Amino acid sequence: MSARRTGAAMSARIGVSPLTGRVFRGRVNKAGNAFVGEKQDITSDVLRAVVEKAEFHGGSFEIEGGAEKWTVTVTKQPDAVLLCQVDSLRDALLKVLDTREAEAKAWFSSNNAKDNFSDRGVKEERLHLAAMTAASNAEKEARLLLATLKASE
Repeated sequence: MSARRTGAAMSARIGVSPLTGRVFRGRVNKAGNAFVGEKQDITSDVLRAVVEKAEFHGGSFEIEGGAEKWTVTVTKQPDAVLLCQVDSLRDALLKVLDTREAEAKAWFSSNNAKDNFSDRGVKEERLHLAAMTAASNAEKEARLLLATLKASE
């Protein structure tokens, strides 16, 4: 706990609530073990200062006190919405690749049936058309996700 003397009887201190984990600044009793009167929640300010200090030191720094030593490391987490968008786009692009492969197989099957069988591959042509439609829909979905991703940048 850091302290700043403001009078003989009481001093202003910073401390962590054992119940909530919030950081408070206020006056403490003579024993220095409890806040008295009004206290101010400064948790956000303290955490922002720790982040800025870590950024200044390249992401981590050490604290020594008495015979103890701590290493504080701050890592910026990626934006959850962006991660979700990227995952959705990745899935859509895989779907495009898979459906394009299925379309290519259906096209070869259709052409093979036309060349080798008397029914001219009617069934294979329907399968090819279905594969082309699925591939087209997958591509539209990927393009829409890509446009959404670009719009949020």
